[in-house]
Amino acid sequence: MMNFTIGGFLILLLLLATYPSEARFQTCKPSGKIRGTTPPPGQCNPENDSDCCKAGKFYPTYKCSPPVSESTKAVLTINSFEKGGDGGGPSECDNKYHSDDTPVVALSTGWYSGGSRCLNNVVISGNGRSVTAMVVDECDSTMGCDDDHDYQPPCPNNIVDASKAVWKALGVSEGDWGEFASLIGFINSETPFPTRNLIRRFDWGVHRVCEAAIWRVVLQERYRSLLQWPSYD
Repeated sequence: MMNFTIGGFLILLLLLATYPSEARFQTCKPSGKIRGTTPPPGQCNPENDSDCCKAGKFYPTYKCSPPVSESTKAVLTINSFEKGGDGGGPSECDNKYHSDDTPVVALSTGWYSGGSRCLNNVVISGNGRSVTAMVVDECDSTMGCDDDHDYQPPCPNNIVDASKAVWKALGVSEGDWGEFASLIGFINSETPFPTRNLIRRFDWGVHRVCEAAIWRVVLQERYRSLLQWPSYD
């Protein structure tokens, strides 16, 4: 019974130590869903190939976004922050419109963090280049398919909705504008990001416990073998 307990405990520790560190902290599940409705005539600006809600289709909503680190995977989309553009009304951070020639972005609700990243910068990397853009708006992941959101679906939880200036700076061909895998890094933000350090400290502790448990089993086996050593008298 003692051998089974030690062995089971050792296996559990080894599984914890080898389980991908980032995966333990990257759970962000949908918080609900909303049902789409057909936009009234003249609603849902199709500029930049924006999606419009479809009647009867359910769209997931999120209150969170993936944890951020030095480089976080994101999906870059395109948006016009100009008056009359598909971005709708003025930007939430400063109640202003912004030219398509200015590198600005809107972030999914979780990353927007209640406006704490407003007017701070984000570094976007992709296509072998990087560009710095200012956060001016939220890409709402919690609501959509209504007049306030121009009858567009809720944003996924990993979106950086960028102006044309960002796409140009990354050197992406205009024919490929719309959706693009990228990496982002937040700078000048008031929100601390201790996740990676917590992961490292957790992993260090797990490995130390595993090491101690392994040596304990090894020493117990050696001691047991010495007690059972055959006699040559």
